[in-house]
Amino acid sequence: MPRPQRPLVPVSSALALSAAWFLVAHEGGSGWVQLLGDLVWGALLVGLVGGAFAGARAKVSLRAVPADAVAGSPVAVEVHASTRLRFTPLAPPGPPAFVGGRSGEDDGITLVPARRGVHGTLTAEIASAAPFGMLWWRRHVRLSMPGELVVAPRLGAPRPADPVTERGEGELPTAVPADIGEPRGVRDYQPGDHRRFVHWPATAHRGDIAVKEMETPAADPVVVRAELPAEADAAEREAERAFGSVVAFLAAGRSVTLVTLEAGGARRAPVPDRKTAGRRLARALSGSLGAGVGPSTSSSTAEPGGDADRLDTGQRGDSAAAAAANGQGAATGAAVRGGGLMERLRRANRPGPAEDSVALRVACAGSVLVAIGAVHAEGEISGGLALVAGALLVAGMVLSYRLRRRPPMWVKAVLAGAAVVAFAWFFHQLSGQQAYDIATVENPLAELFVAVQVIHAFDVPARRDLSFSLAGSAVLLAVAAAQATTLGFGIYALVWMGFAFTGLCYMWASAAGGGPPAPRAAAAALGALAVPAVALLLALPAPTVGGHIVFPVAGGSGGSLAFPFSLAGDRGSPSEPARAGSPADPIRVGGFTGFASRLNTALRGSLGKTVVMRVRAQRPSYWVGETFDTWNGVSWLANNTVPGILGPGSPFIIPGTIAPTGTAPGTGPGGATPAGSGQSDLQTFYVVQSTPNLIFHADDVRQVWFPTREIFVRANADAVISPIGLGSGAIYTVRSDVSVPDPAVLRAAGVLAPATGLATRQAQRDVALPHAYPRAAALAAQVTAGATNTYDKVELLVDWLGTHTTYTTDIPPLPPGADTVNEFLFGDRRGFCEQISTALAVMLRSQGIPAREAVGYVPGPYNPITDLYEVQARDAHAWVQVWFPGYGWQSFDPTAVVPDANPSPGATLLRGTGRLLGTVPAIVVGSVMVTAILAWLSFGAWRRRPAGPAESVARRMERAGGRAGRPRAAAETLSEYAAALETLERAPPGTWRAAASTAEAAAYGDSRTSGAARAALGRWRAPGGRWRGYRRRQPARVGEAGRPGPRRR
Repeated sequence: MPRPQRPLVPVSSALALSAAWFLVAHEGGSGWVQLLGDLVWGALLVGLVGGAFAGARAKVSLRAVPADAVAGSPVAVEVHASTRLRFTPLAPPGPPAFVGGRSGEDDGITLVPARRGVHGTLTAEIASAAPFGMLWWRRHVRLSMPGELVVAPRLGAPRPADPVTERGEGELPTAVPADIGEPRGVRDYQPGDHRRFVHWPATAHRGDIAVKEMETPAADPVVVRAELPAEADAAEREAERAFGSVVAFLAAGRSVTLVTLEAGGARRAPVPDRKTAGRRLARALSGSLGAGVGPSTSSSTAEPGGDADRLDTGQRGDSAAAAAANGQGAATGAAVRGGGLMERLRRANRPGPAEDSVALRVACAGSVLVAIGAVHAEGEISGGLALVAGALLVAGMVLSYRLRRRPPMWVKAVLAGAAVVAFAWFFHQLSGQQAYDIATVENPLAELFVAVQVIHAFDVPARRDLSFSLAGSAVLLAVAAAQATTLGFGIYALVWMGFAFTGLCYMWASAAGGGPPAPRAAAAALGALAVPAVALLLALPAPTVGGHIVFPVAGGSGGSLAFPFSLAGDRGSPSEPARAGSPADPIRVGGFTGFASRLNTALRGSLGKTVVMRVRAQRPSYWVGETFDTWNGVSWLANNTVPGILGPGSPFIIPGTIAPTGTAPGTGPGGATPAGSGQSDLQTFYVVQSTPNLIFHADDVRQVWFPTREIFVRANADAVISPIGLGSGAIYTVRSDVSVPDPAVLRAAGVLAPATGLATRQAQRDVALPHAYPRAAALAAQVTAGATNTYDKVELLVDWLGTHTTYTTDIPPLPPGADTVNEFLFGDRRGFCEQISTALAVMLRSQGIPAREAVGYVPGPYNPITDLYEVQARDAHAWVQVWFPGYGWQSFDPTAVVPDANPSPGATLLRGTGRLLGTVPAIVVGSVMVTAILAWLSFGAWRRRPAGPAESVARRMERAGGRAGRPRAAAETLSEYAAALETLERAPPGTWRAAASTAEAAAYGDSRTSGAARAALGRWRAPGGRWRGYRRRQPARVGEAGRPGPRRR
């Protein structure tokens, strides 16, 4: 399993960013912020663990390895990798290189063996940070070589042997040649040649001294004993000396016999050339050669053809110096690692290598430009600032690219000064603003972020600096997303995701050696990113609004009112006062007749799907506009007292809502003092279409954040009124204390007198009826017979109305002089919410239970992307509020159900998808699924197809061998495997081998040879069965160890 490399820096940064993002999304309650967070978290997760999957699944093999090498000298090796990896040879060692990811081509790496030896395998570290270059994961692999790599020792200083001549410094010893044999030619004079070998005629002819070359060796044979000590470094040095001595004597023309200790024991054999000597010493082992190894046990032993000189290369005391050097290096390394805090800071801030990828810079610049555009679209910066910032950003990116090799220090100084000025301006802006509006902080903060991005763009020479720009663009986009309330923001989000994803892919491509990212790898990364992002979207709950922040407010396009204490109409001018609807003009604000001082239940406005406002709330609720307490048989009338004035600015504290009006100690159930059972509920209303100048809220309203210095409140908070018209763009926030007592608690409270806690005059209004309703009272008594408390009576009446009435807006007009309740209950019982709720209120009042009519909106469709309720005109509603001693007014509704909590975005998306699929015919869904399955199977078969005729033959042989119980070895060539199959299957000689030779010729031959071989393979028939052949004209890819083409998985 791969292990992460230095995981603390990227993991801790990712966790910090995730925590900050989650805090912003949770406290701000923005669905767009959470959605972007899902994408960012998905990218972080894929970026942090993607390298582990890539490293674990990577297939690496060695394709071409030379047979001989020398310690300390580079060796070229061909490597094939299935994906892009950083490949670091360890044993034998070599410099790191990037391999793989280039359409199956082999890559060259370099090995620099430190010691002599014979290598049949290569141990290497492969590392990957795919797909985004965030965190490197590494693992060690052991790869089989196609053949042995024999590493000869370095050429060391030889030990001289007699007879030799004097030599200059740096020259090899040259033995005195013997005067034997006949000359076979002439050669140039070399220092040490005896003068009697000078060929005078050739010297006179050439003008340079020439000497004779003899037919037989010009020197006596010599024996070199390579007795290596046990200590590895000392053994390496002695092997180098032995190698130097052998090469020196060979250069001097002497025959050399090398004595070494090898795996089979001591070996004494002549070495004809330098290569053979190197291969012998590469296999030499440490240990004593003993005293009886051949005739070289004494210097007087004679070899056939002359005297034998003995050269012993024993240890000469270098181990102590080597140990001292190693100890000094270890101490130096420990000092560097210790380094102290300043050294660590220096290493952390050391500039990275210059980034040459133009595509990466374009992607990072594009992501920042899109974020700037999004911030401008949400009104947090001006258009002029956005244009200037965009131009400066592009200029900074271009300048930084041109100066990336050697960025001047004066640029850094200027940028540091600009950053200080930007922060000073930001704090100056805050010092002159009032704190009741979050925009006083939010807009300067957005401008500061933009300034920081522009300043940073002038100093992005390295890939790390560009990654900071990319991360900064995500934060800037989140600032815009916090204020986004429509799906139109998705255009900015999609474009930004395109730039950001491209930048992340190029980050990895740059970290992996340059070049464009592989399309297949990018597609796989996109799919991998989508999985955790969608999972987080489905799993995370809806964000909630934090309770300790200031809230957004805006005045919108409403303007001032001619009659500030009145309710505004909606006839193109917000200054029109509200008036009761009439049969001649039933259309009121939003198509609803109730947002006025009178609610005429005989009228029904035209309600459509137009979105009138969007609401972000901690929980769904009835959003009250106003309440009515006087019923005249046709209409509900509001309290006609003059509203009170509240000031001097946000937040406005609404009086009379901290506890139910008239509640006193000891008035709770059983004589207990009622505890605060309400739950704080924050709601922010974003006005889309002009609405009445009512400030909607959930009961009971406590605080209001509004863009004026004062607001108006009716008695008992029956209505909170805006002094300005609420047009498109208006924003206000309300904090309510929503009472959610348990039914058992309300049953206990219901045993008290129904009007307990209400002032006498108010109690009289809340149970008053314009005239007697004998039939309605009898019906209510009949339905509630047996109920002993108010709560059970209300529930029984709600159930009865829900069962015995029909909700519809298609009803005939109310006859003149008729009573709405009598016509509804004792007619066809068909009506809309105003008539049904009024019937409930009248039936409750007939039983002495205080009840009033409330109008407002119920939550509209929930948008899982924006986390907002999109309140439509048809969501205007009327319901009943019933008084419970100690717990205030509680809402009951026979026609609508408000959920207890905000739905999960994921569950909402799944339900919406299910409903959408439910509208599609089953035959269409089945056809699409079958087509997708067939396409997937066809694609898999296409990927597994043979790459050419040579691979077809290889697969045929491998299948035959598998059936016979003889699988093909990893390092076995096709010809070797074919020979083994002929022996195993007793096939005619040459049957399989001929096909293997032809396949190898097709894979490795030139164009003419490979073409003829492919044609022959197309006509080939396997023994024991028919072979269909494979007549593709493209050449097969070269495979491992002579295998014609790698297998496709």
